Amino acid sequence: MKKKSVKQSLDTPKSMSSKCIQVNESALQDVTERYQQELKEASQTHQREKQLMDQLNAKTTTLEEFEIKYYEMQRIFKEKTAETEEVQKTLHALESRVQQQQVKEITYMEQVNALEQQLGEALFERDASLDREKHLKLTIQSLQEQLQQVTKKTSEKTASALELYSC
Repeated sequence: MKKKSVKQSLDTPKSMSSKCIQVNESALQDVTERYQQELKEASQTHQREKQLMDQLNAKTTTLEEFEIKYYEMQRIFKEKTAETEEVQKTLHALESRVQQQQVKEITYMEQVNALEQQLGEALFERDASLDREKHLKLTIQSLQEQLQQVTKKTSEKTASALELYSC
């Protein structure tokens, strides 16, 4: 047994050494494969992070452009609001003037109506006066005719009375 043991003792370091080398190579290969796998995953992660950063940068640029447009639109909105307020003030002033003019127009129309009524009354009085004048002229003419007849009769009577006295 001793011989075997010695032989085994002699074989053992060699076999152990070769087993260690095989184990070391196998472990090294496992580590290498894990390293390569980790490296591949890291590379993929890096690529994904780069894509995400590119997307983030693009979105940041777009956001900045939208912010610029937003502030420009906000400025334009403020200008238009100010313009609108000015137009509203002008419209309010014009509406006030229109209302004042409407009140004046109503007042003038009332005055015109009153004047038309007065004119109508004056025309009625004129027509009545013309009718009275016409009637009075007819009366004067009739009285003048009567006066002429009376004068004629009186003259005739006076002439006949004078003839009677003269005879």
